Amino acid sequence: MALSDKITKERYQQPGENSWEDICKRVAKSVAMAESGDKFEENFNKFYNIMVNYDFIPGGRILSNTGKPKQYCMNCNIIDVEDSREAIGDMLKEILIISGTGGGVGVSFSKLRPKGTPIATSGGFSSGSISFMECANQVAGTIKTGGGRRAALMISLSIYHPDIEEFLHVKLDLGKLNNANISVEIDNKFIQAVKDNSDWNLTWAGKIIKTVKARDLWEKIFSNAYKCGEPGIMNLGQMNEMNNSWYYADIVSTNPCGEIPGIPYSACDLGSINLSNFINDKGVLDRKRFESVIEIAIRFLDDVISINEFAVEKIRSVETADRRIGLGLMGLHYAMIKSGVKYSSEEGIAFTEKVYEILRNHSYWTSTELAIEKGSFPKFIPEKYLKGNFIKTLPVKIREKIRKDGIRNVCLNTQAPTGTTSILADVSSGIEPIYSPVYERTYQSGDDKKKEIIADTLLVEFTNLSKDTKIFEGAMDITPEQHIRIQEACQFYNDQSISKTINLEKNYPMEELSDLVLKYIPHLKGITFYREGSRGESPLKSVDINKYSKRNKDAEDCGKDIKCSNGVCDL
Repeated sequence: MALSDKITKERYQQPGENSWEDICKRVAKSVAMAESGDKFEENFNKFYNIMVNYDFIPGGRILSNTGKPKQYCMNCNIIDVEDSREAIGDMLKEILIISGTGGGVGVSFSKLRPKGTPIATSGGFSSGSISFMECANQVAGTIKTGGGRRAALMISLSIYHPDIEEFLHVKLDLGKLNNANISVEIDNKFIQAVKDNSDWNLTWAGKIIKTVKARDLWEKIFSNAYKCGEPGIMNLGQMNEMNNSWYYADIVSTNPCGEIPGIPYSACDLGSINLSNFINDKGVLDRKRFESVIEIAIRFLDDVISINEFAVEKIRSVETADRRIGLGLMGLHYAMIKSGVKYSSEEGIAFTEKVYEILRNHSYWTSTELAIEKGSFPKFIPEKYLKGNFIKTLPVKIREKIRKDGIRNVCLNTQAPTGTTSILADVSSGIEPIYSPVYERTYQSGDDKKKEIIADTLLVEFTNLSKDTKIFEGAMDITPEQHIRIQEACQFYNDQSISKTINLEKNYPMEELSDLVLKYIPHLKGITFYREGSRGESPLKSVDINKYSKRNKDAEDCGKDIKCSNGVCDL
């Protein structure tokens, strides 16, 4: 059974369903119930048609939960916690409830008093933010071992918080918080302090608790991330600088994968357009069809809010007040390859800018059209919304239309990782390059370790058609700076954030990487990198693409340890 078929069956099919078509009918019908009168049938057909051919794939919770008695369709939620025992208890309860629906949770602990702070009501001292992170981590672990979907938890802490040094120590050095991703919340003031090698004050309640060197903190953050991929670096300052909801709520943290910077009790209503499907036989983007699917997908995600069952009432209140959605792309690298563009080239940057500008502009235009039909989001105040720094980057024509007609959704675009859903569509995930055109996979089979050689699906197609394969390259063939520049190009046109991994060779110089991140992070909302081997031996190993091309000429010469697909030898 193909991996895509296995995922479809195990993760998304409900009783009585036997195919992807069955899933698409159920999802389209459930979401179209938000449409009134004769618009149900029209939009049911539109929703079904863009899904069944893998032009658009909704987020995993939408695929798995629509049509159930409780339709929990939000992939993730960002919650909040105030500095009291009651609020901490509520936070732990919310993590348990949301995780039980299959949703991920992001929460900042920056409002909790630091370790050793006197507690006036009891006469004691606070155990600190880290102790309550460990409580949240245990809740996530309970869900993980309970037989359902693995809990996804993002824990973050401000670079200003007096517990920040302990936070950086606890996961890498002590092996704790192992059920959560962790990130440090920074801002451009801290970035400048690092560049200037100046002092940095750790404060609480307006008082300086401790003064350290900003560069010492940065080096600790960076060395940890270099060693094991964590913590992530969350530029909360930039998130709020470009925040469309700036006039009624601040961004406090992100979801576990980092693509949705959220105000307290916001949610992740996600879907992705498969860009690879819009490159025609001549290697040209079919812009008209692309824009048509954008229109349908924006309506689809807005309708999901209307039919969704919210696990926590505070999330319902926030999400229905600003109708935040996240439409992004998958298959960017496949689309580049089909267009004759190398990911590592200047043309790759230009290609990324072009497609995300189209996505942004047509998403916003569509949301204004929906506002005419269904009304603007309740928190919309034209004169304030239009002063937002991201909104100022929109073309004048769109800003004037927002002023005149309103807008249905506070935010519209994001870039999710699309790991599982891109497998369904058999394309490269999100905006990531393919891991390698050809790779060796080591896996456990009973008591034995086995190996198989796998060629990328698009490489097989190109080879079978005798097309030039020199354009293919893998994640490790691309420089870290080019990885970051692709993210930067995407971020400029994206009102939310980007889930992207910066891949590094095992011996990539740490100081060189530090300088590179300091150069680009002021314009990014976050960054995550992965150094080869930093989380143990990888089960994947790149194989020289030339070996594949050579062996493919003689498909009869096939060993038993070689995995074949489509009747063609994969090595």
